[in-house]
Amino acid sequence: MRWLKEEALGIQAVFLIFAAVAVNLLYVIVGLNVTASLGIDIPPASGAEDLVDFSSLFLRSGDMLLEEVAFRLPLAILVWAAWPLIGIIAFAGFASVVFGAIHGSLWHVLFQGVGGFMFSLLFLKCGGLQKRWVKALACAFTAHFLYNATILVLVTM
Repeated sequence: MRWLKEEALGIQAVFLIFAAVAVNLLYVIVGLNVTASLGIDIPPASGAEDLVDFSSLFLRSGDMLLEEVAFRLPLAILVWAAWPLIGIIAFAGFASVVFGAIHGSLWHVLFQGVGGFMFSLLFLKCGGLQKRWVKALACAFTAHFLYNATILVLVTM
């Protein structure tokens, strides 16, 4: 876990934002294709029906920011309280299950929850562990926004 302790700066942080979005998209696309091939119908995530165009994406950006604050602020508190890194990551895993659950069913825990965990790792890597919480939150929010924007583009094609 040593790789997580060194803060991502500059272009490395930008790369990690895009990498988190790309890995999350690949995971979701493969996962949805696998579940579809097994005949499993997964309903849209809660709130997904509100994302119909880019104006709605920008209107929903406040919701994304609230989600990021709600799910990353506890990580900042744990860092501030000097919790061991393994405990912080375990809490990030728990919070990610909750993040997925608020988006819908158990399937959403497997999809949005994994995305939430990636955003938590991004938060920690991009300054969260160094107590640069505004930067860390900005990186996690940017990844969340870009992920939602990419999904919007893909489903409206």
